[in-house]
Amino acid sequence: MIFPGAGAAPIVESFRHSTRGFVELTAVSHLAPCIAWLFRLRALGYPNWRDDAKRMIDRAERARSVNDTHYWEKHVAVEAYRGYEAKIADMVDYTCRVSSQFMGACLAE
Repeated sequence: MIFPGAGAAPIVESFRHSTRGFVELTAVSHLAPCIAWLFRLRALGYPNWRDDAKRMIDRAERARSVNDTHYWEKHVAVEAYRGYEAKIADMVDYTCRVSSQFMGACLAE
């Protein structure tokens, strides 16, 4: 659901696995919990947590490489997102970039 503000009614789009954009936005929303689990794995002594962290960084950077306004307008093309594609692309880029930078800094320490 998107709330455009100024008293306008919310824009509703069904969020099901088959809905375009669902997987992309779900994946991005799971980056922070992924980082938390990586630290939990480290605390539990899981020996491969660093490899998993590097894989998360790689995948976040791959997502950034295809993420742009055109992708959201032409590939995902969800009616409820129309006019918000640039903001969605910025949000995805920011989330992936900050998550990658944070995890990279943690691996460096």
